[in-house]
Amino acid sequence: MSLRADEPDGAPGTPGAAPPAEPEPRTAALPEGGGASEVADEPPFAPRAPWFTPALALVALAGLGLRTWHLLASRVDRVPVFEQGDAFWYSTVAINLGDGRLFRNLFTGSPTADHPPLTVLLLGPTSWLFGTSTFAQRVTMVVLGTATIAVVGLAVRNLAGPRAGIAAAAVAALAPALWVNDVLVMSETPTALVVALVLWAGIALSRRPSLRLAAVAGALCGLAALSRAETGLFLPLMVWPLVALARPLPAAQRLRLAGAATLATLVVLAPWTLLNLGRFEEPVAISTNDGLTLAGANCAETYHGAITGGWTLTPCVVDGYARIEAAKPDPAPALPAGTDPNRPCGDPEQHRLPCLDPSQVSKVLRQQGTRYVRAHLGDLPKVVAVRNARVWGLYGLDQAIGTGSNEGRTPWVTRLGFQVTWLLVPFTVAGAVLLRRRGTTVVPFVASVAIVVVVSTAFYGLVRFRLPYDVASCFLAGVAIAAVWDRLSPPLVVARRRSQRALMPLAVTIAIDSVMIRADIFEVPSARSTKVMGTSTILRSACTMRWASSLMKA
Repeated sequence: MSLRADEPDGAPGTPGAAPPAEPEPRTAALPEGGGASEVADEPPFAPRAPWFTPALALVALAGLGLRTWHLLASRVDRVPVFEQGDAFWYSTVAINLGDGRLFRNLFTGSPTADHPPLTVLLLGPTSWLFGTSTFAQRVTMVVLGTATIAVVGLAVRNLAGPRAGIAAAAVAALAPALWVNDVLVMSETPTALVVALVLWAGIALSRRPSLRLAAVAGALCGLAALSRAETGLFLPLMVWPLVALARPLPAAQRLRLAGAATLATLVVLAPWTLLNLGRFEEPVAISTNDGLTLAGANCAETYHGAITGGWTLTPCVVDGYARIEAAKPDPAPALPAGTDPNRPCGDPEQHRLPCLDPSQVSKVLRQQGTRYVRAHLGDLPKVVAVRNARVWGLYGLDQAIGTGSNEGRTPWVTRLGFQVTWLLVPFTVAGAVLLRRRGTTVVPFVASVAIVVVVSTAFYGLVRFRLPYDVASCFLAGVAIAAVWDRLSPPLVVARRRSQRALMPLAVTIAIDSVMIRADIFEVPSARSTKVMGTSTILRSACTMRWASSLMKA
C-alpha cells in the first residue's frame, strides 16, 4: 500500500514505524480576561529541579544575614519601643500575652483591640520565653521576614519555574521596602508573609478551582485581615474575581466556591470578633483603630497645606477628644475611691467620668471624620490624588521619611526603598505581560495594586499601605528577570541581541536611579531629589512598555 507524502512512514506498532510522539503536558487554557483556568494536569513549568532547594536556602540565608546586619547596625533596639509609634502597642500587648493576660493594656489592664491580633499572637511565645526583651521580639520579626523570602521563592517556582522562583526570592531578600520593616515590632513583617501565602493560594486556585483551594484561599484572606485589616480585601478583589472568571465551571459551582471562600474567611475572623463583642460596648470586627484613622486623615490640616493627604494627631484627633470631654455630663460623677484624679479613665486623653471604652471613642472619632468628608466633597479629588502620590514617594517625601524614622526605620534605607521600588517597576510590568502571554492569570497581582489604591483613597497616604504591591512586585520581577536570563543565554544569539537592544532604554532609567540612590544616601536636599525622581519616573514610564514589548519578541 502506498502512503501519501504527508503520512508517516509507518503506523505505531508496525515494523519501521516512527515512535509515537510524547504527549505535551496539558496546561490550563485561560479564558479571555485572565480568568481561572480549567483543571490542569501539570503547571506550565516543571516545578522541581535538583538545584532549587539548596539555591533557595542560600538566598534565604543571605536575606537572613542582611536583616540581622540591619538589626545590629541600625541600633534600633537602643531606642525605647515606647518612642516608636505602633510598635509600643504590639510589644507591650505581646508581653502581657506572654504573662497570660489576653489583649490587655499594659498600664490599665483594660481590654484593647487597637490593631488586629496576628502580630501579637506571633510574638506571644517569644514574650513568654524572653519576658520583656524587645530584642527577642525583633529577632522573631527577622525570622518571619526570612520565611517570606522562602514562600515567595516556592510560590513563583510553581508559577513560572525554578529559575523564576530563585530570582523572585532574591528580589524579596534584597528589596529595602521589605527588610526595612523586619527589625521593627510592627505588623508589616507578618503581613508580608501572609500576603505572599495569599498570592500563592490565588495562583493555585486559578489553575485548579476546587472547594478545598477556595477554602484555603478564603482562610488566608481572613488571616491577612488579622494581620492588617485592609489586606482582607483580597477576598473581594482577588478570590471572588478568580472564581467568577472560572468560566468552564457551571455558575452554581462557582457560587459554591465563592461561598466556601467567604465562609472560610468568616470562620478565621470569628474567634477574634466574638471575643471583642464581649469586651466592648460597640461592635468591633477587627480593631478599634478605624475611628482614629478617619479623624486624623479628614480635617482642615490634612485637606490644606503641607500635610495634605496625610494624617495628624494634633489637632485633628486631639480636637475629637476635646469634643468627647465636652459632651460628658456636668458635673461629672464622683471618682471612685483609689482612682487617680489625673488619669481617671486610664486613657490619658479622657479627664472626666464617665469613661468611654475604645470602641465608643472610635465611634465618635469615626463620625467626626465622615462628617468632615461629607462637608468637603469638593476638596476630595485633590486630597485623594495627593494621598496616592504619597504612597509612591511622589509627594511629601520628607514627611514619609520622617514618619518612618519616628517608627524606627533608618532614613537612608527608607529613601533607598522608594528608589528600588521604582527601579523594579519595569520588571514588574514585564512580568505581568509575560504571564498574560503565557495564559496565566494576573488577577492576584492586580488585586494587590487595587488594595493599595483603595486604602490610600479611603484613608490617607502612607508608604506602609503599599505593602501588598511590594510583595506582588517580587513575584512579577522574578518572572521577568528569569525571562531576561533565558533570552541572554549563549544558545539564543538572536534573542540575546534583541534583548540587549530592548534593555537600552531601561539602562538609562537605571543609571538615573543609581545617581538618585547615591544622592539619597548622602542626603541631597529632598526638593531636588524629588524633582529628579519625578523626571526618572516619567522616563521610565515611557520606556517600560517599549522594553516589555521588545522583550516579548526576543
